[in-house]
Amino acid sequence: MGRILYTVGILPTIFMVVLASLLSPRHASADEAQLIEDDGKTLWASPTAGAPLIATFWPNDVKLVIAVRPADLLASDEGQRVYQALGPRIGGMVDLLQSSTQRKLSDFASIVLAASPEGDQLPRWTLAAQMVDNEPIRWNVASVSAPTNLRPQALDGHYHRLKDQAWFEFASAEGTRLVAGNEKKVLEQLDAESLSGIHSRQLETLIKASDDRRHVTVLVSLSFLLGDGKKWFPPALNWIVDAVDRLQFENVDTLLLSFHLEPEHQFYGEAQVFHRLDARPRPLSLKLQAEIEKVPDHIEKWLVDLEMIDKHWRRLAMRLPQMTNLLARQTRVAVEEQHPVITFSLPAHAAHNFVVAIELAFASANMSTTRAPMASKTASPIKSWKSLLRQPLDLDIRQDSLEATLQILQSQIVDVYPAIEFPFRIRILGSDLRKEGITRNQQIRNLRRSGETISDLLTAIVMSANPVTTVKSPAEADQKLIWTIARDPDVSSERIILITTRKAAESKNHPLPPAFRP
Repeated sequence: MGRILYTVGILPTIFMVVLASLLSPRHASADEAQLIEDDGKTLWASPTAGAPLIATFWPNDVKLVIAVRPADLLASDEGQRVYQALGPRIGGMVDLLQSSTQRKLSDFASIVLAASPEGDQLPRWTLAAQMVDNEPIRWNVASVSAPTNLRPQALDGHYHRLKDQAWFEFASAEGTRLVAGNEKKVLEQLDAESLSGIHSRQLETLIKASDDRRHVTVLVSLSFLLGDGKKWFPPALNWIVDAVDRLQFENVDTLLLSFHLEPEHQFYGEAQVFHRLDARPRPLSLKLQAEIEKVPDHIEKWLVDLEMIDKHWRRLAMRLPQMTNLLARQTRVAVEEQHPVITFSLPAHAAHNFVVAIELAFASANMSTTRAPMASKTASPIKSWKSLLRQPLDLDIRQDSLEATLQILQSQIVDVYPAIEFPFRIRILGSDLRKEGITRNQQIRNLRRSGETISDLLTAIVMSANPVTTVKSPAEADQKLIWTIARDPDVSSERIILITTRKAAESKNHPLPPAFRP
């Protein structure tokens, strides 16, 4: 559970990139809002007319909300392509959600992720979800604790614990509901006296203007996110915060972003900009427009400056500025109800193209800023695994997923030791990990090692990503995540590094490295 909520830490970054792309050069006066024949300036018509979002289970101190409607989105082929384009970070979160609840993502009518401040730490995430049916959750008992009944004054239901987080389940007329997060905080929120859904004036304004039929909706306190909320962003992506800062949002209080996919028709996006009381909407729109025109150039320069762009998607990544310019041509701005409103309309297939381009750009930014310092190359041939595992290497991971960290390590090994004379690769056995509620997206932070053997680095990585954080020695039984040298399941003639679990290795008779033996 804790891993699910932590992996959504990338979502504030996705929000910022979408915002930077959405608020692009305009071709309209900020006061044009009347309905006319399409003149290239008037706002695009909304494809939905839903009711405001229901905020009953949102924390009162929330600063960022991301609401998604998976079942409806995944009902179309293009929606499926959008999901597939999200990459390993979101994919890992979904894998753990599905394995813990034993329900498909398409069984979730809605998922809301709400971020609240937590002192100087990363945000405290709360998840509120509603299923498409009233079927009880068949929990994966290997991942969660036995159920605990809610106290009498709360809703009728129960919850399961996973580390310091908890999943709360209860029935409703609309479908089974789940609320997840910090156990103490969520219990307070579920108390009968706290279910009034009262929030700040700014958030209430966004809720009132929202549309619950949109596939994705983002509500954000921009003044917070560009202030104390800057620490929510990984260091590798500080450029995004700086770029949005340059847009001079000092008069903007909150933002409401929403996106909707109409299969075979259009990909629609909308931004409602709510300014402070002393700001005037028209001058604000014109000022934003002047700054925003530079956004495509900033994106192009950032891509050019990247140290690493994988050759398999270099072409797509370098087309991101062109895609942003297309978005600009299809974007309209006007003032409605005394605040700026921005809309765009693109062909439906543009949705997954934008998502995959942004995801791949993130991956390259992360590799460029978190990979270890390059050591001198060693030309001497390495003939065995035993010899390779003894070789020294440096590694510096500030914050990244298990999968990305292993990719960095593998790349570093190949760069420093190019004369390996046997098949070398590192593979995560995802099915083994999922059986114990572990994903490829387990987070690794502040792993900085210099001159350690490759064997020790592998051990340090799996210990950092282990779901039980109290483990002190890799030999402990609670060190569930391990590495081993064994035959590749797909190429039985080759022995490679496998990332698996202690339980799976024992069942398959894979040898445990000495560090993991009792």
